[in-house]
Amino acid sequence: MSETRNNFALRIRCLRACRVVTWDVPALAVVIGANASGKSTLLLVLKLLRAAYDRGLPEAVATVLGGSHNLKSWGAGDD
Repeated sequence: MSETRNNFALRIRCLRACRVVTWDVPALAVVIGANASGKSTLLLVLKLLRAAYDRGLPEAVATVLGGSHNLKSWGAGDD
């Protein structure tokens, strides 16, 4: 059985519940974890990447995240 290598890694820093996440994305994955651990944010980032590919980053941020003011970690100060 041959091993297939993945060439897609996702890195998230300081977005919503995700402080620092590095994920070598496999062909098939199940995302599990405690409440507020970043599962939805991880999936939201994949949606954001798809929208950015289709429509460009500014429109993707506006559509998927509701604007650039949501591009920060929860609990982060306004500065």
